Amino acid sequence: MPSSDLNEYIAQLLTEAGELKKDFVRGGTHSWYRYSPSHLGYALWKQRVLQVLRSFGEQNPYYTDLLTIEKDYSSSRPASVFSFFMETLKKTAQFNQNGGSWSAITAPPPPTKEMERKSPVIEPENDSNQTPQSPAQTLADYSPAEIPETETNTSPEKTTAPLNGEEQGINKKPPKMTFKQLDLEARAIYGHLFIESKDLIDKSDKPPTEKYPDITTLCALTRETLKTNPRLLSCAVFSSAENYLYAHTANVTILSQAIALESGLSSNDMDLLSFCAMTHDLGMTGFQELYSKKELLTDTDFSRIALHSESGAAKVDNMAGMDPVLRERAKKIIWQIHERADTSGYPLMLSGKEIDPLAQIIGVSDIYEALTHPRGWREAFHPNEAIRQLIRDGAQKFDIDILKSLIRVLSIYPPSSLVELSNGEIACVLAPTQGSLTKPLVEILLDANFTPVQKYVIDLKEQSITHITRPVFQDELEENNPEFAAHLKSEGWWKEPVTQSFTQN
Repeated sequence: MPSSDLNEYIAQLLTEAGELKKDFVRGGTHSWYRYSPSHLGYALWKQRVLQVLRSFGEQNPYYTDLLTIEKDYSSSRPASVFSFFMETLKKTAQFNQNGGSWSAITAPPPPTKEMERKSPVIEPENDSNQTPQSPAQTLADYSPAEIPETETNTSPEKTTAPLNGEEQGINKKPPKMTFKQLDLEARAIYGHLFIESKDLIDKSDKPPTEKYPDITTLCALTRETLKTNPRLLSCAVFSSAENYLYAHTANVTILSQAIALESGLSSNDMDLLSFCAMTHDLGMTGFQELYSKKELLTDTDFSRIALHSESGAAKVDNMAGMDPVLRERAKKIIWQIHERADTSGYPLMLSGKEIDPLAQIIGVSDIYEALTHPRGWREAFHPNEAIRQLIRDGAQKFDIDILKSLIRVLSIYPPSSLVELSNGEIACVLAPTQGSLTKPLVEILLDANFTPVQKYVIDLKEQSITHITRPVFQDELEENNPEFAAHLKSEGWWKEPVTQSFTQN
């Protein structure tokens, strides 16, 4: 990222930190913020700070220090960790302005063993008459009240004139984010969705838990992000090597939400759809030896694995705190996700109007996600090929309006499609462009001879001459540049570290 863009992004993070500080001070104690639903914003902010630090190299001292305190103290000392992140972010801005010289600045003091012996403390209330305290010496000494209000204007001259509504930020549009900033934000949010999916699946057989509020709060954030950040939809291309279900669950949730937004679902239906998408495959946990098989399932195998719909619906009873009426509809939706309008689905071979519309949205998302990701017995379908298959075969199986919404959301060349442009270059589709099914945002990867070039991003909607001529399939890429084909395939696996604070309790 260019230095100027990075400075702008850090300034944005510091502004957000100022708002987070207010929440900490209002909360009064560690535990309030730790268990408040609004903690999602804090967790995502920390993840974005970590990604900024990581961009300077995984071995730089700021990044490694933050990883350490996040791992050791994010649950027991959230406010102190926040302060440490703030100080480190400010030092990073200074580092960037100094031309990337770590020796020109001093890092905040690292955590000490002393913290582990200190008992929890009450955070100070927001008292404007409070006497400023001396500079902190250890992480345990930091508190939000000691952090000065965020300044994004580094000019020595500051106006004292009253600000009008726009200058105060009222009804003021946020600055347009660069593609790199959108990508960082999308990956941070996807990371939390991934870890919540993993936590749900790993604990699906445990005693009842109050997960419904956590799921709906996180999913409210993902769907709001989908409205302004197309890169989050692009994250649904990832796979997870550890367990197929982890990324599959996160991906189906994102795809379902995107279709639901395009379809104009109400807020209440969106909450329910998101919850059902996140829990739709909980019943699969009892069939891992089947969905992990390296060969195609036999008829007997399929009959067994088809039981996961009923099993998953039953596990919703483990979700404490849900309204009974809502719970019953959620179970019905999860049970019906594999039903098809032409009665070819399971377990009850329902037809048409008998199938809940939310089940159909998740069902078509589930099929597209499965087609475009590798399984033990086959490679992934090219996204363009998956869309064509759904257009060809899906009209009899799904509500036509839901299929149309899917196509408008993903376009004809969905994210991760490899395509040839009219100038012969090979590009990867990054994100669909609103209002165009055939002119997405793409990144140029190879020339006409399949030789790697300096990557750059173009919006085909703004190009009057350049356009997509055809999809480029994996076997063609492997034939012409096997090394690059292997590298591209490896990038499809989710490997990025995600903060653990989101799931600690």
